[in-house]
Amino acid sequence: MLSHVLGAWTTGTEPERLLAGRARPAGPGLWCGAVRSRDTLLVVFSRHADVGVDLQSGSVLYDESLHLALTRWEQGILRRLSLSSRHAFFLALWARKEAVLRAAGHGLRIRQSEVEVLIEGGAGTVPVPLPFDGGIMEVHLRDLPFEGGTVAAVASTTPVTALYTWDFDRS
Repeated sequence: MLSHVLGAWTTGTEPERLLAGRARPAGPGLWCGAVRSRDTLLVVFSRHADVGVDLQSGSVLYDESLHLALTRWEQGILRRLSLSSRHAFFLALWARKEAVLRAAGHGLRIRQSEVEVLIEGGAGTVPVPLPFDGGIMEVHLRDLPFEGGTVAAVASTTPVTALYTWDFDRS
């Protein structure tokens, strides 16, 4: 898959596991994020910056106890929605937060309730408070198009200037 997507790949390059749960090929200047949900594998590559990705297809069910992962503003919006709309909105927020935390490289050491992922038009910049008083990191966030109730988001430590998709049929 890498050779198809990137056009060329260094022989003998092995994936390396990072602390935040992201896999990054060991080759210089190439970052990778991957997530699987049911029968879909979503992989993102960047030649310029750390990336994070998440995909949700309903496996995370909205529950009032999950409000702890949301900012007060996100909680307020969620509570004003109809019960039928809450689940889809929550999944979008959850996918965005997961992608942002992965791109930031600190995973759950960053409190999700401090990361607001309300973006207009499916793309924007999110300020992320780093753990241990490490300051603020700007992470660029973008929703990815999916069908059938599945939501996905990609995040990067630099602006996402181009997005290419491939659909591989495994049959």
